[in-house]
Amino acid sequence: MNDQEIGQRIESLRVKLGISQTEFGEAIGVDQSTVSRIESGSRRLVARELVAAARLFGVTVEQIMGQEEELPVLHRGSQGDTPMARKVNEVLSACIDEYRGLENLDR
Repeated sequence: MNDQEIGQRIESLRVKLGISQTEFGEAIGVDQSTVSRIESGSRRLVARELVAAARLFGVTVEQIMGQEEELPVLHRGSQGDTPMARKVNEVLSACIDEYRGLENLDR
């Protein structure tokens, strides 16, 4: 799978989850313009970003890379208050909190 196909897979997962490029970027530690470049295939995810994305989407790194079949992803708000919805929101919140904590270390 080439960079453009991986970027398309990332975009598809992000859209299915119902989050913006900005929200996704916050969750993996990059800005919106970097997410745009990742989704277009002009920038590769580094390892920590790839792991954060897999956690956020509830898939494996291998699934993002196209080495395994993609799992269904929860659409935000479409499933109501299910255990999966709570877990997705928990992981997203934890990723954003971790990123914000890392930003504060630089100050």
